[in-house]
Amino acid sequence: MIINHTRKFIFLKPPKTAGTSVQVALQQFCGPDDTVSYLTEYNNHTDGEETKQTFKPKPTQRNIGKFFVTSGHCTLPMIREKDPEMYEHIMSNYTKISIVRNPWEAAVSRFYHIKAYYDMMRAGITVPTNNTLKEQKNLPEPTRFSDYMRDHHEFLLHPKQSFDPYYFVDGKMIMDFVLRYENLDSDYKYLCNKILKIRHTPLPHRLTKIRKDRSSYTRHFRGSTRKEMIRKIEKENELTVQHFGYKFGK
Repeated sequence: MIINHTRKFIFLKPPKTAGTSVQVALQQFCGPDDTVSYLTEYNNHTDGEETKQTFKPKPTQRNIGKFFVTSGHCTLPMIREKDPEMYEHIMSNYTKISIVRNPWEAAVSRFYHIKAYYDMMRAGITVPTNNTLKEQKNLPEPTRFSDYMRDHHEFLLHPKQSFDPYYFVDGKMIMDFVLRYENLDSDYKYLCNKILKIRHTPLPHRLTKIRKDRSSYTRHFRGSTRKEMIRKIEKENELTVQHFGYKFGK
């Protein structure tokens, strides 16, 4: 999350939307009085045929105060609850920016993200305590996406599994500009040149090596619970699916 008081914009970062890349790019335009949430980074180191993932903290968090939420995934309803005055100020004076991604695809990305934590723990790598689901919830390691949906989906420490609170307040769209994950580079360029009027540089690619399997997300929805999993994610993201026109498999 970023709240830039000088340039008057707020950037909200939903989970699994390439939000880290956008935050890294935008925070270069932030000053010492702006709010910038903590970032984390994964590095892959290949040694022969073995690939190891390591966790590297990026200490960029500042002025977060009462807005701090795990990994900087904060929504405007959260800000409204914690500081109604700041919420009204942002709503009236700031450009509100976020990112959206196909919710079914994002759920598969979360599955691989969780698997990465177990790989790291198995290798003896220290990971953030608030993301160590095995220790927090004593949940079994998911080997299939259906395992993740059954055991982990409800227990992730993000604010909510739904994307809806990032874009809608009381059922109303409140974002001024939402980048689409599918068009991220071109949308970011438009954001810089046309909306924020800042210098555009190509987005850095962060957290892109966690998922090795790049086949279609649809193949993970299989088995006896296939239809149930599809409906569950659609229901959780009802406003997002309707507003942005997302459909399973498209």
